[in-house]
Amino acid sequence: MRMAGRIVGAHLLDRIELPRSKREWEWARGDMEHSSPLAFRIHAALDLKGGVVVRAGGGDRSRYPPLRWAMAGLTSEPLDIARALRRELGIGSLYVADLDAISGAPPRERALRALLDDGFGLLVDAGCRGGSDAERLAALGALDVVAAVETLEGPRGLAEVIRAIGSHRAVFGLDLRRGALIEGAGDWPLRPTDAARAARELGVRRMLVIDLGLVGSRAGPPFGVVEELTSELRDVAVIAGGGMRSFEDVVRLRRLGAAGAVVATALWEGAVTRSDIEAVEAGTGKKKTGGGPGAGEKKTGTGTGTETDTR
Repeated sequence: MRMAGRIVGAHLLDRIELPRSKREWEWARGDMEHSSPLAFRIHAALDLKGGVVVRAGGGDRSRYPPLRWAMAGLTSEPLDIARALRRELGIGSLYVADLDAISGAPPRERALRALLDDGFGLLVDAGCRGGSDAERLAALGALDVVAAVETLEGPRGLAEVIRAIGSHRAVFGLDLRRGALIEGAGDWPLRPTDAARAARELGVRRMLVIDLGLVGSRAGPPFGVVEELTSELRDVAVIAGGGMRSFEDVVRLRRLGAAGAVVATALWEGAVTRSDIEAVEAGTGKKKTGGGPGAGEKKTGTGTGTETDTR
């Protein structure tokens, strides 16, 4: 089957050189017995530009201002903000988008090493185009490499990434804009679900779905696409972001079967708090709000604790 001149489904594999031996397949695809989604996790988004963290919104990266977050003392330094996220909100996992590298500059390796040395778990999108870029990033330490359609050299580039670092360290970045696959996405199928299905055929076990048109908008993440992916690709862990408004959006993603959420603006504005994060990651079903002065707690007018069902 072909769509607008793009290769879809099994025909995609006929054009790409893949691992041939059983051992190579096990390394590239991972043990399928362990392919179920991981425990739900919140990943704080750090968008780097010019060496500092910027506040993303609207999709025009040239206009992103430096982030000024009171909990980090109004600094824009990546490590300072990351430490404040861990101290104030209990977040230890970061999605780092190196916007300069995505535009073609070398990755900010010093900043990435500093975050790794401080014990943070990283998903890094630094403009990976193929196998050699993935190897260079993976050599920095225990980070996972986001290979996104915005910069990948098509499905062939993704196959190179999986051969180079294995599917256990590769995360396929399904970049959208207002629900559609981002323009200029090379040889990928036009429909997001078709592109995701093709990526799974190449050995992908995790996907990061971000709608770039929704970033910073607080219009809500791409729920429709996430629901389609989690329904059709049950052996793939789906992480989603872009437009996150509140704790309720995070809970909805979990209910849809997502394995995680990427959050930025909702953290900076206090719409997602420490108690929210602890509740949704623990899967306890309820979060407490108000009733105490703890970091990140929401207060009610009466000062008594309330509960919100997250199941």
